[in-house]
Amino acid sequence: MNNSNSKSITILLMILIAMGVVLYRSMFAPPSAEFLLTEDSATKTKIEVTLAKIDSINFDMAVFNDSKFQTLKSIESPLPSIPKGRANPFATVLGR
Repeated sequence: MNNSNSKSITILLMILIAMGVVLYRSMFAPPSAEFLLTEDSATKTKIEVTLAKIDSINFDMAVFNDSKFQTLKSIESPLPSIPKGRANPFATVLGR
């Protein structure tokens, strides 16, 4: 029984040491080169092309002058008047 107890303690210590190493490396180790941000010319070119496409979009504002658009009516309805509650809803109620 003592032998199985010592094996359990040894395994537990090995797991704790492994977890400690993983935590140390993830929190305190310097970042590797693959995670550092670098200026990539291909990415920069893709961004510039996308921005050029966005800049070339032309919005036709003539739609707003169309007679069909002008005849549209608003369907909004006013909100009902509801009485205000307490100033502080989390305050304790006196008399309870």
